[in-house]
Amino acid sequence: MRNLFRQTSLQPVPEVGWRSGLANLWHKESQRWWQSWPWQLLIWVPLLDGFTAIAGASSRVPASRGTPPSPGLLVLVLLFFTVFPAFGTVIIAHGKLLDEQQSGTVVWVLSKPVTRAAFVLSKFASVPGLLLSMTVIPGAIAYLLVWLFKDQIPSPMTFVSLLSLAACFVLFFFNLMLLLGVLLQKRAAILGLGIFVAFIMEQLLFQGNLLAGMLVNQVPLLLLAAVVLLVGALLCFLLTLARFARAEF
Repeated sequence: MRNLFRQTSLQPVPEVGWRSGLANLWHKESQRWWQSWPWQLLIWVPLLDGFTAIAGASSRVPASRGTPPSPGLLVLVLLFFTVFPAFGTVIIAHGKLLDEQQSGTVVWVLSKPVTRAAFVLSKFASVPGLLLSMTVIPGAIAYLLVWLFKDQIPSPMTFVSLLSLAACFVLFFFNLMLLLGVLLQKRAAILGLGIFVAFIMEQLLFQGNLLAGMLVNQVPLLLLAAVVLLVGALLCFLLTLARFARAEF
């Protein structure tokens, strides 16, 4: 019985395989993001919900004769929650890999027992905070604002699907910026190409508000658009992993 309880201390089990070093890097990236999280809320809540409130107040003002009809309030909410977060994600995420490559941090980190896959995956530690500050919290407030200005409760399924599409925009552009970060070495080129893609996508979605109106009025189309963006995000992520695994630093 004495031998059974002789060793009482726990023995650490190191991570092996592609997860080697992921826990430590994830904790570091997550801690860095959550330290600035209140400032992110101070940016995105007034921006998104402020424009939603302005659009809601304008929708209650009778239009003068001869003026074209304004798009529906939900179409404008979709506009705000896709355009602003898309461009914001481009700006926030464009240096996720570029900065560490240029500073030499990548070489130092990869000299430790850290896999390249774990290094790339650790960059996603900020994604939950991005979605929370750009989509979830402002979206919950926007739902109440739409209810206030339309004098009726919006369809929860429609609004959740709308926010899901907005979240997929954030995920897509985050992955796109990671991909451009390993393919290009010029900050201006990464930012310029990311902004160009965001501009083209928003033009396709809101040119004449026809497509946006169809999405808002049909939940299956909203969900289909979200799936397409998720597939695009996954493709960008896989290409990032493949390119980063062969990159020389």
